[in-house]
Amino acid sequence: VARIIAEPNVLLDHVVGAGKSGTMFMAAMELRRLGLARQPWIVVPNHIIEQVGKEAKWWYPSAEILLGAPGTDPEGRRRFVAQSATSDWDMVIVPQSLFEAIPVGPEVQRDYIERELEILREALSATTEDTTPTSVKRLEKALQRYETKLNDLTDQASKDTGLRFEQTGADYLFVDEAHMFKNRTRLS
Repeated sequence: VARIIAEPNVLLDHVVGAGKSGTMFMAAMELRRLGLARQPWIVVPNHIIEQVGKEAKWWYPSAEILLGAPGTDPEGRRRFVAQSATSDWDMVIVPQSLFEAIPVGPEVQRDYIERELEILREALSATTEDTTPTSVKRLEKALQRYETKLNDLTDQASKDTGLRFEQTGADYLFVDEAHMFKNRTRLS
């Protein structure tokens, strides 16, 4: 728990039953107590949402906990985001499917893509004659992919999907079973 409070990124890589969920509950409550987080979210696999909700209530019986439901339709998602945004929850426990279905705003997406494009452009300009042609091609293809994403985003900007993730009030994120996110695109 102390490490979670002191460092922005922590991996809890314990065996099953070693207390990862309890550690997340304690850290979430401690982050709130210290004023370091207003609304921590815990993202869990769909099939254990009820179990994790019960465990959280066992650990902290008086805590205000919002528990999301898997397979929520668009109207249910909007209701959940509104509920999250308008109340003072000690923690929000959300199933992975619901978390992934809550969109982020086009401005947030644009900022992210532009940062990634800048990294790619810097990497491409830093290539030397020692850089393999394969590496250069890979960078060029990635640059093209991100430019396409940016153009597609501009085309989608007019769509209104209701409340967005940045409106939820979430300001700290715990991800149970983080390996489910391990193959996501990232630049390094």
